[in-house]
Amino acid sequence: MKKERKRKKAKAAGTVLAPVMEVPSVSPSLQEGMQALQLLVNDLGGKWRIRVLWALLDGVSVRYSMIKSRIPGITDMMLTQSLKELLQSGFISRQQFLEAPPRVEYQLTPYGQSLLPVIQQAVLWVQNHPKPETV
Repeated sequence: MKKERKRKKAKAAGTVLAPVMEVPSVSPSLQEGMQALQLLVNDLGGKWRIRVLWALLDGVSVRYSMIKSRIPGITDMMLTQSLKELLQSGFISRQQFLEAPPRVEYQLTPYGQSLLPVIQQAVLWVQNHPKPETV
């Protein structure tokens, strides 16, 4: 219904839309895999989140400044945003110490640690499979 209305509006405005292609139904396992990949991209997509996880690889609590020093090129804004997103997704934990000066440390949660072998395998794959040169 909506597509048809859009076509009519576009036609009235003098714009022609390409016909919508019908997508054949996909197998349930393929659909589940696509959904899982979408969740992964939602949680770990972007330029910095996986790098932040990698910076916490050793498993010890790390201060913000140490994380930043381990990730070349990251800005304060992007590090702060990435840490918030990883906290919300449950990959890392944040501990604030009530002392002067205030101290905050970040650490991988067990959930975040469970992802490290996957990231390590991805790193190995990239190292062992250089991009082919394009013509």
